[in-house]
Amino acid sequence: MKNKLFIAAVILGVFLMIDTSLLAQDTGTSSSSSSSRSSEASRSRVIVVPPVPDLKAIEMHDYTHGYSYTSSSAEKSSKLNLSKRYEGTSTTKKGTFKVDDGVRKIRISISGRVESGKITVDLFLPDGEEVGTFKVDDTADVEWSQSINIEEDETKYYGEWSFNIKAQEAHGRYSISLSTY
Repeated sequence: MKNKLFIAAVILGVFLMIDTSLLAQDTGTSSSSSSSRSSEASRSRVIVVPPVPDLKAIEMHDYTHGYSYTSSSAEKSSKLNLSKRYEGTSTTKKGTFKVDDGVRKIRISISGRVESGKITVDLFLPDGEEVGTFKVDDTADVEWSQSINIEEDETKYYGEWSFNIKAQEAHGRYSISLSTY
């Protein structure tokens, strides 16, 4: 019983020592009698904008689909997102992306959905070795991902990776995401 009273007293003491202005920031209420100050605080909003990465490090070659690419050379990380929707189109596109020396992890995700036709995505390492061929057709939606941890003495992952995207009378979409850390 004494332990329970002691714990209750400690909790009550902590609540009594809390600065009420801190509580007002989180709850939108204040114990202060100045209502103008609290209404002023509720009207103003702070938006924090993260720093924009150095855009000079961006490289994207021979690719005409929709994409976004961000890179931060200071942190040795980057992310490439590719996506496209097809409405009965047949086309073949090729592209490349670079994995910088010093990267320790690569994460690859490929997804897609097709109502009819087919979309094929081929992914290759810098030395030309095939990572995989991913086919999206009307039998099932596809979601695949893989993480690669790069050991200190491994170099086969550094350099220009390449990919081929082939749509055959495709009514559907695909998405590729490549991240390095």
